[in-house]
Amino acid sequence: MAIRINGSSNVIDLESAQQRLKSTFEKLTSGKRITRASVDASGMGIAQKLTALESAVRQGARNLNDGISVVRIADAALSETSNNLGRMRELAVQAQNGTLSSDQQAALQQEYDALASEVSRTAESTEFNDKQLLNGDLEGAGAIELEDGVASADTEVAVSDQSAQALGVESLSITDPSALAAIDSAIQSVASSRASLGATEVRLESQVRSLQVAEENTAAARSRIEDADIASETALLTRDQILQQAGVATQIQARNLHAGAALRLLGE
Repeated sequence: MAIRINGSSNVIDLESAQQRLKSTFEKLTSGKRITRASVDASGMGIAQKLTALESAVRQGARNLNDGISVVRIADAALSETSNNLGRMRELAVQAQNGTLSSDQQAALQQEYDALASEVSRTAESTEFNDKQLLNGDLEGAGAIELEDGVASADTEVAVSDQSAQALGVESLSITDPSALAAIDSAIQSVASSRASLGATEVRLESQVRSLQVAEENTAAARSRIEDADIASETALLTRDQILQQAGVATQIQARNLHAGAALRLLGE
């Protein structure tokens, strides 16, 4: 119902004001400009695609962070393996000292064998989420593939077998002059594996940063399309509330005037 105020040409349509208030309340309570498809069908379609992309990018970052955890666990274990190999080399050098007795050489050999067993134990026991990392399971086709949700090619985490047998230092006689060369080769192999893991970690960290930027930009783009302008909607809410209150007051005044006129006619 339309009502004129003080003869002004501005018409307050209570029903329209109420509809606008309802729409504004929906936007303010949900925080969304597009509360249903009829508000902006194309905008909703774009926003939904951006929402799906945002979720995929966020999950991709989590995948890569899991890969970083794998790399760090493997590298920490290989750091200990490097320390053990260093001690094993020291024992091999000491054992080849011609001044040692056979009992002393046997004691050195016993320590060497214990360290070699520890190298193999480390390779067998290092794992992430029940996936063994250093026993050769991550070689070749067994490499961990990390999907980031954006790139067409997965990032791989691969580690060769780091057991004492695979490194060629198991069951060595440290009194044999060739033992030093075998241990040096093992040390170099572990160093190469750690370098590869380090390079993989740097790459993964770079990818995570890129995905975080992509997530922020995607979220901002979606927000510009889908989210409500709270300041603007609040201003509209205040305007329509004032118009509604003025319309109701005018209706009441008009009815009172009509009732007074009717009473005067009856009194006459």
